[in-house]
Amino acid sequence: MAKLERIRSMEDDLRVRILTCEAEILMFLKENEGRKLSDLYEVSKYSHVTIHDYIRRLMAADIIAKASFDGDGRRVSYMLTEKAGKVLDGLYRQIEGLT
Repeated sequence: MAKLERIRSMEDDLRVRILTCEAEILMFLKENEGRKLSDLYEVSKYSHVTIHDYIRRLMAADIIAKASFDGDGRRVSYMLTEKAGKVLDGLYRQIEGLT
């Protein structure tokens, strides 16, 4: 089971929010590189408006980037920047070291 799904399950069991919206977006993109926003909306507990606002903030901070999907400029996918990917790789290694 993916880490995001494990955390989601814990949140449901505890009835508390563990992840911030930013963390949820980053973990989703780490586990699902190059996905569309609609894919994130389907698994997120945050509203579309909230996710979109945070996507813009993360793009402005050069943490995520977008690219045309199938060459169509109206459809875009999102991915982590190289710098963000390295940071998350390190975080995932630390988490796996705890288990």
